[in-house]
Amino acid sequence: MRQIDAKGMKKINPKKGIIVSYPRSGLNWVRYCIEYFSGLRTPGPKKIHEKGKLALYRTHDVKRFGPKGSCFCAFYDRKGKPLHNKVLLLLRDYHEAYLRQSNRTTRPMPTAAEIRQGKRVFKFRNYFDNLRAYDEFSGEKTIVYYHDLIKDFSEMTKILDFFGFTHDLTDFDLEYHRQKSIQIYDNQHKSYSKYELYNFNFHRDRIAPEVNEALDEFVDANYKDLADRYLR
Repeated sequence: MRQIDAKGMKKINPKKGIIVSYPRSGLNWVRYCIEYFSGLRTPGPKKIHEKGKLALYRTHDVKRFGPKGSCFCAFYDRKGKPLHNKVLLLLRDYHEAYLRQSNRTTRPMPTAAEIRQGKRVFKFRNYFDNLRAYDEFSGEKTIVYYHDLIKDFSEMTKILDFFGFTHDLTDFDLEYHRQKSIQIYDNQHKSYSKYELYNFNFHRDRIAPEVNEALDEFVDANYKDLADRYLR
């Protein structure tokens, strides 16, 4: 693990908490709602608020570090101890997460043979680095699954409560804000499943079955303990 500048670590307020999420795991919607209800900005490309104090921190990869306002805020200090008092993990089905990310970053898609040989899966290992960090974290923590987050807004209020953000839903038009959030995301990246939000096998169904099988074999060979606890 690379060392972190001590001066940079002092800028982190451990009481705010951090969101850990593999890319494309629902963070856009979470960030939008946190900014809407808190009036504070969240790290990363603009959602609602571009300037002001940070509501919390975030990272896509606990093994990387960057400025507190980046997508890779430090998770550990130089001794490997977590810097934050509370951790939220956003977790998407690993087939969907890996295939969605691979669709964005690699051409062509990895083959089943490559996955079985451990090739082109480095980024996928980040998914389980994050999950391992959550599993070992001894502070206040909670986990929210992507499919629950999309289906049930009570999962969002659970997140808001976890971080201590008040939320009056009286005038909150859920569908209006969901579509606004999707539009922001679509302009910044690309939403493949915006017309099939509740199809939680969207990417898995568009890839050869043997690729999905190879992913399962890779997970069982390397991360079976975590998969059995959190993903089965």
